[in-house]
Amino acid sequence: MSIIVAQRVGTPCAIIITIIIIFIIIIIIIIIIIIIIIIIIIIIIITMITIITQSSSTSLMMDWVWKNFNQSINQSSSS
Repeated sequence: MSIIVAQRVGTPCAIIITIIIIFIIIIIIIIIIIIIIIIIIIIIIITMITIITQSSSTSLMMDWVWKNFNQSINQSSSS
């Protein structure tokens, strides 16, 4: 592409246009990489939140089971 531009416009202009095109491609690649990184971070945060909520809910369940277990033991021992 830059060769065709060079024949029409002249070498300096073609070099500038080629540099601009390369910069645009680099910027697009950087934006894509940033978007991928953001998506990965969001996925990690979501998994961490789900792990934390699951662990807390399981611990709450264990607490509830333990309380009921203690109550049943107390009732059986008292009677």
